[in-house]
Amino acid sequence: MAAGSTYTPIATYTVSSSISTYTFSSVPLTYTDIVLVIKGSLSGSDAIYLRFNGDTSSSNYCRNYVYGAGSGAAAGKVNSEAGIAFSAGTDQGNTIIHIFNYANTTTKKAVILRNDYLSNATVATAGMWQINNAAISSISLTTASGNNYTSGTMFTLYGISAA
Repeated sequence: MAAGSTYTPIATYTVSSSISTYTFSSVPLTYTDIVLVIKGSLSGSDAIYLRFNGDTSSSNYCRNYVYGAGSGAAAGKVNSEAGIAFSAGTDQGNTIIHIFNYANTTTKKAVILRNDYLSNATVATAGMWQINNAAISSISLTTASGNNYTSGTMFTLYGISAA
């Protein structure tokens, strides 16, 4: 889907003091898809769990990922985890998370995520909330090991209308 007027800003939050979790708690169900952009970094290297509607069950999410940095690359899959995990750290660049058909109540929720690092690395992740067909009304991003989002990190949620 082309960028432009189809992207409508829903909410923006800028971290003023370090936090380990941020939640968009009232996501309107009026768009086709939503996109979450994170600009900023963590206090240390950590995994971040993307979770929906407060669901923290250790088996309700899955993902496949591809990682590339310079001459190195890796790929893998995780069939069961407590959120769609992706890594972040002090050299974090931009993270762009596209959640498809988030308001639909008849299908599982698919996610495409791209995570860029200032150290010349990129991770692409395809994930799914594989247990629940519920519409997504809240989105949480939680660090796994207690490292914090640093002051100035910005979370922006966009709604995408059908073209």
